[in-house]
Amino acid sequence: MKKLNLLLLAIFVCTCVFSVVEYAYSDAQVTVTANIPSYSPEITVALKQLTSAGQDPSTGANATVMNFGTLTHNLTTGGEAGVWYSPTYFCAFVYSNSWGKQYEIRSSCDGLTSTTSSLPPQSFMITPSYSSGDRWNATNNATAQGTMPGTLGTPGSAITGTGSYKVIYTSEAAASNRILRAFYSIPTYNSTGATPYSGWQPIPLNQSSGSYSGTVYITVSAI
Repeated sequence: MKKLNLLLLAIFVCTCVFSVVEYAYSDAQVTVTANIPSYSPEITVALKQLTSAGQDPSTGANATVMNFGTLTHNLTTGGEAGVWYSPTYFCAFVYSNSWGKQYEIRSSCDGLTSTTSSLPPQSFMITPSYSSGDRWNATNNATAQGTMPGTLGTPGSAITGTGSYKVIYTSEAAASNRILRAFYSIPTYNSTGATPYSGWQPIPLNQSSGSYSGTVYITVSAI
């Protein structure tokens, strides 16, 4: 009887031993893709209409067109200018987004014409400008953009003719985003009696009457 019990125990022990089954396995491969598009420098333009000399451009009225209105030959001091001009002028705030590429901001205009005549090609002026205090939003705690790192264009005629342009701003190689200003005017002699810029041509008082119009293009190009 004792031998039988030992045999049963042995059988019990043997049947309680666990078996490990080796399973075959396979891997899965999933391709992952992500595309970064090719960007070119971009700009956004906000136009302000100004009515007094030295006016803070941010206080100007929002505008969508440069309407200089009816030109005058009377100075605000009551004197005679002897030329046609507009006391109204405009500031284009140009906000750049470089996407890391060195860029140049440009202005061009084919001319200002009526049905029968054209204004002198040097009578419509652009003055590039930069303010270190300009901010990317209007909140009081926004950081000012600081010292200009690139190169500003020079004042001159905004009428460039077909296929040409006037430089507003050339960025530094690092291509930081900046806020530029471009003032557009139909000027008279400045306060010192000198011409507003080299090569300036006044609109003479015998200029043909009519409504003159044209288009200004403000563009940005990678360089």
